[in-house]
Amino acid sequence: MLLRVLDSYSEREYIVPDYVTIISDYCFYRVNISSIQLHNEIISIGKYAFHLCNFIENITIPESITEIKNYTFFSCLSLKIVKISNSVQSIGICAFLGCKSLKEITLSENITMIRKWTFYSCTNLTNITIPNSVIEIGEGAFEGCASLKYIRISENVLRINDRAFYGCISITSITLPESLTTIGLKAFYKCEKLKNITIPKSVKTISSNAFSYCYSLTTVPSLGSIKKIDQETFFACIELISIVLPENLIEIGDPAFNDCEKLKYIEIPKKSQQLDLWHL
Repeated sequence: MLLRVLDSYSEREYIVPDYVTIISDYCFYRVNISSIQLHNEIISIGKYAFHLCNFIENITIPESITEIKNYTFFSCLSLKIVKISNSVQSIGICAFLGCKSLKEITLSENITMIRKWTFYSCTNLTNITIPNSVIEIGEGAFEGCASLKYIRISENVLRINDRAFYGCISITSITLPESLTTIGLKAFYKCEKLKNITIPKSVKTISSNAFSYCYSLTTVPSLGSIKKIDQETFFACIELISIVLPENLIEIGDPAFNDCEKLKYIEIPKKSQQLDLWHL
């Protein structure tokens, strides 16, 4: 086991010795290395293992690793490229939180969840592909990823949890999979450049403020199979022109569409003709 590398370590490169199979919690905390070589005999990397290693620019997770633990790369401010082998089955909460230089990451095709705050405030991350093994995107998983423009969501995702894409101000469009059932509270809040989104019929729940302050959103051709439009779901979507209400709709929350100044066209299904529309 490698317990601790002192922050006084002066070499820029660190080669993990062959006999080491476990890197302990906080092992490289604040160590000023710029590169590290991890070999295929390492079976465990601890929590906070590389926390505040502010000079590391890229890292490859070896095939012997099955789990990236909580906060492992928390605030590695220079980390740009991460390659995660398919042996990895789990990535812990906040694993890459605050990695502000991160531009490129290859995710394992065997993880089933993007956990909460995994990529929180990775402000230079521009694109990501979520593999088909993933069924859930956790709370705040991509919150504050201000440069994120392109995201491919797995065809098998069931839930997008609260604040998952909160403040992703560069996303212009997103395709939601037919498997999706739930969109959480403030999931796309302040996605200011999001112009269009189609919500598949599989979606049964959209929580409040899900699309608030999506200033560029112009049309919503589908709202899935939801029965209620929750409060402030589309609050301050100032460019929203048209929306199609779902057939199963029985309630519109207050004020679901406040400050939607340009909303002109609302398609109301026959089943929903008796809706109280004063909130529109």
